[in-house]
Amino acid sequence: MIYITGHKNPDSDSICACIGYAELKKKLGWKDCIPCRIGHLNDETRFILNYFNIDPPQFIENVKPQVSDMDYYPTETISENTTLKHAWEIIREKGQTLLPVSDETDTFKGIVSVSDITQTYISLTDNDFLEKYSVSIKAIVEVLEGQVLYGEDMLNNKAGKLLVYNNIKWNEVPHIKSNDIILVSGSISNVIESMEYGTGYIFVVGGIEEKDEEVLARYAAIKNKAVIKMNYDFLSVIRLISQCIPVGEIMKTENLIFFYENEYIDQIKDIMLESRHRYFPVVDINKKIVGTISRKQLITYKKKQVILIDHNEISQTVEGIEQAEILEIIDHHRLGDIQTGNPIYVRNNPVGSSSTIVANMYFENGLRPDRKIAGILCAAIISDTLLLKSPTCTEVDINTAKILAEIAELDIESFGYEMLKVGASIARKSPQEILENDIKEYNLGKYKFSISQINTMDLSELDEKRKELKRVMLNKAEQGNYHGVILVVTDLLKGGSELIIEGHEAERIKSAFGISHDTESIFLEGVVSRKKQIIPRLTMHM
Repeated sequence: MIYITGHKNPDSDSICACIGYAELKKKLGWKDCIPCRIGHLNDETRFILNYFNIDPPQFIENVKPQVSDMDYYPTETISENTTLKHAWEIIREKGQTLLPVSDETDTFKGIVSVSDITQTYISLTDNDFLEKYSVSIKAIVEVLEGQVLYGEDMLNNKAGKLLVYNNIKWNEVPHIKSNDIILVSGSISNVIESMEYGTGYIFVVGGIEEKDEEVLARYAAIKNKAVIKMNYDFLSVIRLISQCIPVGEIMKTENLIFFYENEYIDQIKDIMLESRHRYFPVVDINKKIVGTISRKQLITYKKKQVILIDHNEISQTVEGIEQAEILEIIDHHRLGDIQTGNPIYVRNNPVGSSSTIVANMYFENGLRPDRKIAGILCAAIISDTLLLKSPTCTEVDINTAKILAEIAELDIESFGYEMLKVGASIARKSPQEILENDIKEYNLGKYKFSISQINTMDLSELDEKRKELKRVMLNKAEQGNYHGVILVVTDLLKGGSELIIEGHEAERIKSAFGISHDTESIFLEGVVSRKKQIIPRLTMHM
């Protein structure tokens, strides 16, 4: 799986470029590409996706390695009714030291291990172990490969005590129960006499002649006894009958060590290393067994593969990126501080939108995006370049937007105005929502800044929110240890932006923009680009 993700607090370009690039990759043969987002959609982006009837990208919290990134060992899962004999055969054949046990709905219920089985064998000292462990008559017949001479319909009962015909004392006879089992030698007279006892089950050991089988069957029918013929000797029968115990009777169900496949490796690492077990069951969200893992896989798991779109800075990317494998970066911003362990493909072009880059990658590969993809890529270019009027807008952006608009059957001016209007209303947004709408973190030398940008059609919508907004900004600066928190409110109609600044270095920031210290905010004519007009000015004065 390859996760294609934009930056935190995603704008329309970040979202649309991810969706468009994922589709391009699929056309080029990369089947497992998933467009993702690491934040909530803003109103403008929702408008775009709804307009073209496209589902939002999958939300991901992080790309930290999870149990699901390990290569599971194929695991034989057994039911609670599986006999110890069958369980032992699986353990020997598969080389497993434990077997997960599931119920009739395939839900994980417990674990049976080699030590559980051996300890059970050692503890079998009395003749009531069949009753103690709720062994069914049918299981005994199956394990001993018995031939039922009569009483097939009587095999579903649970077994009682195990008795040997030659060892039954006269004072024990009255206490023999209907579900007790009598083992009797192949002598037909002994078998017939054993049917006089209170038990309903006679296991004939050592074999009897074929001519006598019909006689015993008729007599068993008269006495209503189940008679089962065994081809093993007494010693083998005694040994095998102890293996008829169902694993559900001896499995461990408490203090089990198992892992859900969505757990993070960081969370389970210490548990695995401190446990005496070598293997651990893995279950899905419904607690169904999906495999087993071992300590060895703590160093052989597969890192999540990620393609970064519209950003290349640690502060803006998905959590856990340092534990993932970055495959590509597609961006149009300045180079940041992302580091990789291997050489990767980087496409960084000085254009106004990442969607411009993605669209041209379609054309360079001789491909044409479909109407929906062309539509969202065009919308993202319009958004990032403010209807192709931002200082960041290039001829490449303009030409690309026109081609995409033709494919998507869009009128750039009318659609763009309608789209920007949806995203530009801040009247219903709280101060917190305004600040977090499109927020990015920047490190300029020793200074750390949070810079937000939001569009509006009417700056007066801010009037009633300014006091609370400044309080929220100051709180943001203190909690995030920012030297400055800057809000850029861009008026799309006036073609400029109001700057509101808070933080310990507020005065230094104001001086970078020629703002006097006693001025709370200022409107900067023609300033609409955070990337080309705000960041460069800050960089020069910090």
